[in-house]
Amino acid sequence: MRYSQVVGPRRSELIEGPELRPGPGEVVLRVRASGVCASEYHGWASHDGGEPVRFGHELAGTITEVGTDARGWRVGDDVTGLGGPGFADSAVMRADALLPVAAGTAFEHSLGEPLACLMEAFSRTPISPQDVVAVVGTGFMGLGFLQLARLAGPAELIAVDYDEHHRETALSLGATAAYHPDELPERYRAGVGVAVEAAGTASALTLAGDLVAPHGTLCIVGYHSQGSRALDLKWWYKAVSVVHGYTPQRFRVMKAMADGLALVAEHRFTYAPLVTHLIELSQVDTALGYFTDRPAGFIKSVVVP
Repeated sequence: MRYSQVVGPRRSELIEGPELRPGPGEVVLRVRASGVCASEYHGWASHDGGEPVRFGHELAGTITEVGTDARGWRVGDDVTGLGGPGFADSAVMRADALLPVAAGTAFEHSLGEPLACLMEAFSRTPISPQDVVAVVGTGFMGLGFLQLARLAGPAELIAVDYDEHHRETALSLGATAAYHPDELPERYRAGVGVAVEAAGTASALTLAGDLVAPHGTLCIVGYHSQGSRALDLKWWYKAVSVVHGYTPQRFRVMKAMADGLALVAEHRFTYAPLVTHLIELSQVDTALGYFTDRPAGFIKSVVVP
């Protein structure tokens, strides 16, 4: 089998290795799609040239071998779940960390791990029909959360992003309005019931916090991997509730994933407009580089071995 590993700053190599075998309670997956996550960018860009590192944790594929005690699964099942590394032809996965892919859904539109993150954040973010909801940062995660927020039927659902294509995509997915941050109407300042930060940047977090009305909710979905983040004390004077969108509890992640995949099966949530670039396994560096050298229309890359 082939797998990609990072061997230096912004440099990966493709390796030929032995075929994988499952242990007890495990299966081997033929990887059909592996999402490229922003959380992997820093480890790739700043690798010190020492021990190689492997990435890829947003997997979907087909089971090719079932280990002992891997109950509930058989060869040929199409699944997604938690595990990796997935920038490879095959991956070993725990059987209890898998869920079935919705029938008729492309593998690149069935990535369970990021969907679980979105559903977990959404489940703890109260949205009422009276609320104005602002999603700050409408990349892959922001546009995903926007779809979920729309299901709650808020009074207004606005998108805030520097990128025109992202704003247009937000409108196509149900946003009632979309704004460049510099053109955001003043009426939204300290006036939204729920602000969702989905960019993973300090500036987006600051803006989202400023938008929240007194006794409103700030939901942090963005992945903040580098440096500290300042939480303005005036948010506390507004009695803002802060929801961090992630959880370390595996049972919650799996429940959120199951709920999200049910929405995919019901055609109430879709990755289709969000997955904009399909990348071959030999081009992982290109996909990771898109986080800074963004091509026109880029939202999300998926590696398809």
